[in-house]
Amino acid sequence: MRSWTDLETAFRALSTPGFEPRLDHHWGAAGEHWRLAAGSPSDTARFEALARIAGTKLLSLPVASDWSAIVAEQEPVRRWYLALRQLSSSHRVDGYGVQKDEQGQDVGLIWLGRIDRVCEASAILCLKLESLAAIPRRRVDALCAVPRYSGPCQHWRTAQDLLSTAEPDLSGAVHEAVSTVEGLCRIIIGEPSITLGDALQRLRQKGLLHPALSKSIEGLWDYASAEPGIRHGASVVTTLKPQEAHFAIDACEAALILLLAVDENVG
Repeated sequence: MRSWTDLETAFRALSTPGFEPRLDHHWGAAGEHWRLAAGSPSDTARFEALARIAGTKLLSLPVASDWSAIVAEQEPVRRWYLALRQLSSSHRVDGYGVQKDEQGQDVGLIWLGRIDRVCEASAILCLKLESLAAIPRRRVDALCAVPRYSGPCQHWRTAQDLLSTAEPDLSGAVHEAVSTVEGLCRIIIGEPSITLGDALQRLRQKGLLHPALSKSIEGLWDYASAEPGIRHGASVVTTLKPQEAHFAIDACEAALILLLAVDENVG
């Protein structure tokens, strides 16, 4: 399947002095309708072919689960149009009209909107989605956007800093990543000194976390504790297997996303 960068280039290639279509949008009492105002049927077909590819590709983004209305749309072209409406800044509302029934009675409003230069708007959205694909678990950014998570946030930032040096400190990064998970669990439980294992047990008992998922998170603690040099100083120089260390950090990131959702439901 094409990359978002490929699609960005393809959408821009459609835009020429003689072809810069507009996407008209009507919604409200008469339902939702889209119409591409293009130069010819072949122009429309070319744009819709790219929109179908982009609309299908949307579902592969990890963050797509945050866009329930977009994901719920079954038809890929319409899914892309919804994405343009919700995720770009190109959608404009022109006004509204009144829908009447056969007896002339008002039955509701019909809103009128449009996206001008829809090829350009699509290209820009592709670039935005490329950035989201490059950071697949972007939702963990919420950890550093909420003041009550400041402690875990500091651990997580330290882990990222240790990974970004010329010679990454994998042991330190794993330690900080696991500490982030432990810190977040403490906040959810409301006990600042509880261990990760005990916190996970409380979450299981409260029905907030599936036992199998709890066990997988606990395994991260077991790995950090068993591997010399991560949680406890090693008497000899040890070298972590990079693939295992990166897996542990990625798993911590996935655990953080899950725990943030758990805390949101608790709140």
